[in-house]
Amino acid sequence: MTVSCSGNSSSMAKEFDNESYSELLTNTQDFGIEERFKVYPIPTSNELIIKHTALNITEYSYSLYGVDGQKVSDRHNIRTNSHILDVTSIPDGVYILNIRTEYGAFNTRIIVSK
Repeated sequence: MTVSCSGNSSSMAKEFDNESYSELLTNTQDFGIEERFKVYPIPTSNELIIKHTALNITEYSYSLYGVDGQKVSDRHNIRTNSHILDVTSIPDGVYILNIRTEYGAFNTRIIVSK
């Protein structure tokens, strides 16, 4: 299950890494990227699986943010179509996972519950 996060998020705006949180949530491009990825299980307690089915995606990156805008985790230049994100050290809560490819980006809401 993926939930796209879009719209006006100015109430959660917070500056980090020279990029505003609200801009991250609203400035994504839609090239059908979200339909090519599966992120599960949601909620999760120990690991999150990120898979893609697109033959033309050669690499992707992700960043995981808390709802306060703080970056919790990130990984760049992933070249496999399946990746496991260990969330055992991440506190329970709601997070935004931003996935970026050469074709665009999308956000999905993640729930960590142990």
